[in-house]
Amino acid sequence: MVNWAITFFLLALVFAIFAFGGTLDGLLSLLGRVATVGFLVLALILLVIRRRHRNLH
Repeated sequence: MVNWAITFFLLALVFAIFAFGGTLDGLLSLLGRVATVGFLVLALILLVIRRRHRNLH
C-alpha cells in the first residue's frame, strides 16, 4: 500500500513539473494540474488507510 502511495506521489511531482513549469499550454496545463491534485489525494488516502490498518493489528 505504501508503494502505491509513493508511486502516486512521484506521478504528482512529474505532473506538477510539467503543469506548473510552463512546459504545457492551455488545456494540457489544466489537465496536468488536475492530475497533480488527484494523485496527491490518492497518495494521502492510501497513507491514511495504511496507518489505520496498521493501528488495527
